[in-house]
Amino acid sequence: MKSNTKSAAAYNTREESYEQYYHCIRACPKNHQDNNELRSACISKCGESD
Repeated sequence: MKSNTKSAAAYNTREESYEQYYHCIRACPKNHQDNNELRSACISKCGESD
């Protein structure tokens, strides 16, 4: 039973960080020719945060 709650907690944490990552990406500039670099930099920055 104990290991079950542990993995559930780990799953919730993973879900939360994915949601934060998703929102972070949505806040990045949209993909246009001129700010493609900006978007790429923004997205990689999103991936760095834990």
